[in-house]
Amino acid sequence: MSYFVLRLQCVRSRPCGGNAVLGRARGFTLIELMITVAVAAVLVSLAAPSFRDLLLRNKAGGVTNEFSAALSQARGLAIASNTCVTLCTATVSATNAPVCQAPNSAGYQSGWILFTNPTCNGAQTDPTAASAVLRQSRNGRSDGFTINGSTAALDLLMFDPRGISTAASSGLFQIRAPDDSGNVHARTICLDVAGRATVRKYTTTCS
Repeated sequence: MSYFVLRLQCVRSRPCGGNAVLGRARGFTLIELMITVAVAAVLVSLAAPSFRDLLLRNKAGGVTNEFSAALSQARGLAIASNTCVTLCTATVSATNAPVCQAPNSAGYQSGWILFTNPTCNGAQTDPTAASAVLRQSRNGRSDGFTINGSTAALDLLMFDPRGISTAASSGLFQIRAPDDSGNVHARTICLDVAGRATVRKYTTTCS
């Protein structure tokens, strides 16, 4: 009778004796952990290039939008204030007053300035001379992106009160990401003869 009661208690509560080990939770073995880590490493290696492309694509869009906005601001300010406005490449720092750089010396990734140019002097490089007023300055980039005009005339660009630029014809600005030899993330800002800027994605031409 006592044996029967003992067995009944084992059935109703938990396994007894040698069978008690069956009720314990099992952990991962070393081999299972190694397989899990290996699979995770493969997934990370596959996702890393796509994540980098996503970051570069978003960054290229941001760089393009910022410079395109500067072009639109220069043209819009010229029309609104009925005066000439100059946009040029420049080295901007906290210690030196910024002035326009010589054409072809550096792209807009080195920085730029935008100033009113009441005398409509297309060769003026000082944003404080001849009643000029500095309206915007942008520090140079350190992320490896480049912003280059198709001609030297675009490095010192002036918009007249009608919004027409001093560029003799339509031109373009190429925005390129670092280490992007295939121009996968390239953007192009096309400037037409009327001074209007439009953006084209994933190309280095306006055609």
